[in-house]
Amino acid sequence: MTIKIPTIAELKEKLSLPKPWDSVVIFLLNILIAIPLFLIAHQNLIDLEWSLHLDRIIIFILILVAIQLVLRLVKTIIILIVFLYLIALLYGTLFGNYGFNRVFEDYRYMVYSMSETPNPQDIIVAKLLPFPNKSKIINAVDFSNPKVRNFALFATTQHFREIKQTGETRRMIQCFAVFKEIRNRWNYVNDPKGREYIAYAS
Repeated sequence: MTIKIPTIAELKEKLSLPKPWDSVVIFLLNILIAIPLFLIAHQNLIDLEWSLHLDRIIIFILILVAIQLVLRLVKTIIILIVFLYLIALLYGTLFGNYGFNRVFEDYRYMVYSMSETPNPQDIIVAKLLPFPNKSKIINAVDFSNPKVRNFALFATTQHFREIKQTGETRRMIQCFAVFKEIRNRWNYVNDPKGREYIAYAS
């Protein structure tokens, strides 16, 4: 009995999606990549002040076309990676780990943060750079819990109320207010030896 080893062409054919679904997947992935890249370009390139923001429209179209060409060159590999990523997200969703909802929330937060900062590339760098217990700390923040939200609202009413809060400084002042309220209540207890215990904010 001989085992037939498939050729590269046969593997490529098996891993390819039927048309037009391959183009749909590539285009959706293109949009997801193009939006943050456009925000980086928008904040860092000189505004030519064309009517109807035509310069920004042209930049976005050029980014779309460039990404589309690159993705089509590696279409088979990209589709395989997307397929494996969807399986991982499905597993995370079913078993309470990093799932579809977290991806949606993280992407929405990233796009919103990038649109509000003059250096949006720093947001992506911060997402990619590792630091100890990053995932545990993110999970422990538990920002969607009503207890955490109510505590944050309470903290913003207790500190720095005498400072005038404009649109640009309001967020920073509120962050300082929450930090001050947490610091005032801080009671540090040593972690168990050999491990880092991170309690949930709620």
